Amino acid sequence: MRNTLNLCRGMLLSVALLMLPGAVMAAGFSDKLAEKVTKDPQAQEQIKNAADALEAAAESFATKGESTAGASGPMMQVIYNIDTLICSSWVIAFRQELQRLSIKYSTQEPSVRDLNVWRAARELLSSVERACQDVLQPGTGTSVTTPGTGGTVTPPSTEAPPAGQPFTPRPGWTITDEICARKCSAESAATQRADWNKYQAETAEKNARDQLARDERELASERENLARAEARLTSANASLARYEAFAKRLPASADGRSNVDNNLTAERANARSAAREESVARNRVATKERAAASSRSALDRATANRARAEQDAANAQAALDNCLRNCYRQAAGAGGTSTGTSTGTSTGTSTGTSTGTSTGTSTGTSTGTSTGTSGSGTHLPIGGGY
Repeated sequence: MRNTLNLCRGMLLSVALLMLPGAVMAAGFSDKLAEKVTKDPQAQEQIKNAADALEAAAESFATKGESTAGASGPMMQVIYNIDTLICSSWVIAFRQELQRLSIKYSTQEPSVRDLNVWRAARELLSSVERACQDVLQPGTGTSVTTPGTGGTVTPPSTEAPPAGQPFTPRPGWTITDEICARKCSAESAATQRADWNKYQAETAEKNARDQLARDERELASERENLARAEARLTSANASLARYEAFAKRLPASADGRSNVDNNLTAERANARSAAREESVARNRVATKERAAASSRSALDRATANRARAEQDAANAQAALDNCLRNCYRQAAGAGGTSTGTSTGTSTGTSTGTSTGTSTGTSTGTSTGTSTGTSGSGTHLPIGGGY
């Protein structure tokens, strides 16, 4: 399993390197993100194509179990062979790279471009998480991979490891990474929930906008139908008026079945039919106007919800970033030599007093008071039962 994780992590790292400052191509994983990061049209197109191919390959596999040709084909073939493990590793490894960016920014102030790269990486991670959702949690992927359906998605479980769990760092992690991950697990879970809520809000807004567009198209079509119905009614009434005027100038027929009488009857029927059609068309326009007004209100609400969700996601991410930065700064500050004095009574069998510096192996047991200085250790004093 470690080899598989490292293999996937290595492939992901090669992708992540494209997003790091100083890489050959500037970062950006959609038109909007690419434009924010670089003004070079060629670089924007290259990055957009790479990200689109990667996301399309992941989504194609997650929904259809198919791999996609292209630069991401080899990775997709691995996913095809061991889907759940690799799809999960994809997300885990990508999160690790984002966390390492956070480590970097804990010791230096990030540039605007660095932050844009980081933001772009998080956007791509969100897309991949959603694409892999059906693999990681079968049965939930339909609504995830088809945003137009407006389905509900459920984010992966992000329960924090219980206190007292054996302290073994995950593959590729240092002990500091593990400590900070556990220390900031609540913030990490909140960030993931906020990200999924943001995705749902964006999907709802897109659905509302699409619905409004459909309603407005239908309203425009019904208004055209009404205009035609009104024109037909106007024409029918004018024709009826001409026939009635013409009929008045002629003597009435004895049986009322002359050609004039028949034509007049037909014109009156045509006028009544045109009036009915005009009434139906007007009612349909009124119905579509109400639907369009309702859709506009729904879009306004969805836009407001999306704005709130974006702010919540930004706040959650800021809280996570702050927690990680503080943790790594604390770890860096605790990395030096610490001096402490311990006093106690030994319950062992040997007696004696030892004073000195411990470098790893104890050389004596004391019955009285022992004073010593400990060298720099690996475990960080940040508590939490880790």
